Amino acid sequence: MIRNKKYICDTNVLLSSLLSKNSPPSEVVKYIIKNGFLAFSDETFSEFEEVFNRPKFDKFISKEKRIRFIEQVRSICWWYGIFQKIDLCRDPKDNKFLDVAIASYADYLITGDDDLLILKGIGNTSIITPRKFIEIHSNKAAQW
Repeated sequence: MIRNKKYICDTNVLLSSLLSKNSPPSEVVKYIIKNGFLAFSDETFSEFEEVFNRPKFDKFISKEKRIRFIEQVRSICWWYGIFQKIDLCRDPKDNKFLDVAIASYADYLITGDDDLLILKGIGNTSIITPRKFIEIHSNKAAQW
């Protein structure tokens, strides 16, 4: 099987996937690990690393597990340089995910953030929730 689909997960989806093993975000990340690649820019990966290294998460999951997860994500990600900055999101801090969507031609941006979801899509990228992603891909259950 050729793994050529590109996906963007916002930081909260990635964090939720690690904190709750049977959650929709966890199912999404498992699917992506088996079937595609995560698209990141330097800025989105930096946010991901910074959030995952916050001491407030020590009581929920060990630092070692978080570091292993960061390395696992790094091993399945494609990096994209950002040459066009987008200013569409009502929360300007979320524009960096739209920048990656445009640069990578990702298939999906998976998020629970209403500030991104309201856009429904950008370029070739559909913006959907983890539950919607599972719904769309449920007929491909053998790939999970």
